[in-house]
Amino acid sequence: MNILIWILVAFVGLAFLFFSIVKIFGVPKKVFTSQKEAHWDQYGLTRNQVRLIGFAELFGAVTIWFWATPYLWLAQSGMVVLMIVTAGAMSFHARYDSVTKEGLPAIMQFSLNGMLLALTLFWVV
Repeated sequence: MNILIWILVAFVGLAFLFFSIVKIFGVPKKVFTSQKEAHWDQYGLTRNQVRLIGFAELFGAVTIWFWATPYLWLAQSGMVVLMIVTAGAMSFHARYDSVTKEGLPAIMQFSLNGMLLALTLFWVV
């Protein structure tokens, strides 16, 4: 079971690390610009709001690595933060565009975070 958790932590952690870097620093520029034009402008999000979302993602991406330490509660709080961020992304996609097409990555990340949280709540001793 621990191997599955490590795989999920690596996948989710690295993905959200990338997402947060794009939102906080605006690099890579091509990804930032396409996200800004395709979504954030349409949703009415300011640059500071996008950065705040990026910092929440960074917090989650860093803290989930603590799952195998005495600070499991910190990892679980990071998982909850990531679930809140992805739930917000799903709601924006549902409101402004297609939740099934554009929101599929958010749905997948929400599901992976939920599975990771469940595994650490019920199977980690």
